[in-house]
Amino acid sequence: MSRALRLVFSTPPDGVEDAEYHAWYEEHVHDVLLVPGYRAARRFRVDAYRLGWPPTGHRFLTVYEQGPRPADIRRHLAALGRGHEPEWFGRLDFASWDCVLKPGYDPPTLTGEMFLALSSPPEGVEAAAYDDYYRGHLLENVAVEGIDSGCRYAVTPVGGNAPREDPLTHLALYQLTEPMSRVRPRLGQMVLPPWFGAIRFASVEAVALGPRVTRAGDGGQAAQPMEETPR
Repeated sequence: MSRALRLVFSTPPDGVEDAEYHAWYEEHVHDVLLVPGYRAARRFRVDAYRLGWPPTGHRFLTVYEQGPRPADIRRHLAALGRGHEPEWFGRLDFASWDCVLKPGYDPPTLTGEMFLALSSPPEGVEAAAYDDYYRGHLLENVAVEGIDSGCRYAVTPVGGNAPREDPLTHLALYQLTEPMSRVRPRLGQMVLPPWFGAIRFASVEAVALGPRVTRAGDGGQAAQPMEETPR
């Protein structure tokens, strides 16, 4: 598994049916995995938990596993004669972030259900203090039944409507064994810092639409499924 991810949240334009959108996006993912530095991907549908900040307005998520120094997607696919865009591509609503795993965590395996919380510390709270708090907060969460594991990333906005002014800078990613609707009542009372309510964050549950796919071997062939979707 990779220590670097790219998250691409998206919503099809008005007038584009989900079936058409998914057919194009599946081909798009296979094209992206021809680009050096992109190792694997999995697509998810998104159920928003806390609204107000992107990406909670989006319906779908693609998680790409990246290697060192990934190449420019459009430039590389153009050189291959791949990556043709539908006429509605310019109306596609999306937001993307690059994520680098923080020290002390194992990379996720992109299971069929995940919970993602993007956040940034409130004004007046130092990044180091926020990091210390969230390290303990994540350990409390992964002890709860239904949460298999968790890890944390530093995130950078890349494209679309990912906020660049006062950006979200942290990601906590939890891999679930049950839907979050069952897990949430078990979280119970946690000791929260006085500034907790001022944290800017967006959280979503992601449920896999299909299998994880990985970059093919030599020859530039399409990626192949690696595992079945659990539901």
